[in-house]
Amino acid sequence: MSDWANHPLLVERRREFLASPMHALTMTETLALAEAAMREHKPLHHTVVNVAKLVNMGKNSELREDVAAADLINVDGKGVVWGARLCGVRLPERVAGIDIMTQLFAVCAEKGFRPYLLGGLGIPTVSPSGSQVVEAGEEPTVIRVIPIARTTALERNPAQRVAGANDTRSTSRMVVAEISPSTSS
Repeated sequence: MSDWANHPLLVERRREFLASPMHALTMTETLALAEAAMREHKPLHHTVVNVAKLVNMGKNSELREDVAAADLINVDGKGVVWGARLCGVRLPERVAGIDIMTQLFAVCAEKGFRPYLLGGLGIPTVSPSGSQVVEAGEEPTVIRVIPIARTTALERNPAQRVAGANDTRSTSRMVVAEISPSTSS
């Protein structure tokens, strides 16, 4: 059982819709939980659900299990928010995965955290040196992609497995990227 299983906000805001668990959280609340996880060095398994993922969860038991095992499940789809509301399940807002990521980069830049990206096959193409500069807040950031062969230990640790927002494949295909402040402009 995760350290987050009994967190008061996550327990109070856990909802079920179309046989899927989700949390009725705002972006501000989500970012506060993510910041607490980083500050306290506590793993936080986060994922999002949208209409496509809900449909695919009905056909893919591994995806369904990964979502159900997540500590924090945001709703990344207006269709899910509207459908849930029509069925009496109150969700405050859509909390998109890409918006969480960009806002977390800003939090990391402000607080001095060094995040890691775990993702599916949608990771950006990188230069031959293995680095790509992206904008993160005021300061450019370097993403250094770590070869997939080095992710084996992460893949064996379910607490660090991540289901991509639109990825219906097995979550065992991961790329890890270390993010650190750029030393060049």
